Amino acid sequence: NMQGMDIDLIRAMAAGAGCSVSFERDHWSSLLGRVRRGEIDLISGATLTPEREVFARFSDPYRDETFGLFLRRGEAADYPSDSLAAMLQAGMKIGFTDDYIYGPEVQALQADPAYSEQFVGAELGEIHTTRLLDGVIDAYLEDVVVGTAIIRRRGLEQQIALHPLDLSSGGEVRLMFSRESVPEDVVARFDAALAGLRESGQYDEITGLYVQ
Repeated sequence: NMQGMDIDLIRAMAAGAGCSVSFERDHWSSLLGRVRRGEIDLISGATLTPEREVFARFSDPYRDETFGLFLRRGEAADYPSDSLAAMLQAGMKIGFTDDYIYGPEVQALQADPAYSEQFVGAELGEIHTTRLLDGVIDAYLEDVVVGTAIIRRRGLEQQIALHPLDLSSGGEVRLMFSRESVPEDVVARFDAALAGLRESGQYDEITGLYVQ
């Protein structure tokens, strides 16, 4: 019984497109491979890149993705808050999810030999909460909406908090459809359904449940 903003939006778009949907849970790297092979039809929260367009079709953007830095509650004052680079210079170890695109600033820091070993990868975002509370990492990067939902679902509001650092947005995200299993006209029907949700106000009703 999967729940969340993207789940609700996909259900609404699929209904408008005349499609039925079912959901599977998997880690991001595996999902990309399964879309490439046509084993699953679509995934959400995807950034359009030329490399991905080789094996995937993309919907119109359906929301903007903003990443935040989550850390143990009460520890924000232990690290400089003016930049992610300053936190890394202070020794922070940061969790990230494999194959996520976090934007140019984070990608540059991940590629910098001075900091690269301080980034700790994971296949599944929820692993970060356990690693954080176990002291393996000091913070982790996650979509603010997704990260907040995970914390709420696991009852960790008193243990994990969002750092006030303003990270650059990850940009527009889309639905990614497999070229192996989904024809172009189905993507067009999803785009039309998304436009209808926005026009009717249903889009704002759904997102308003998760974004205040």
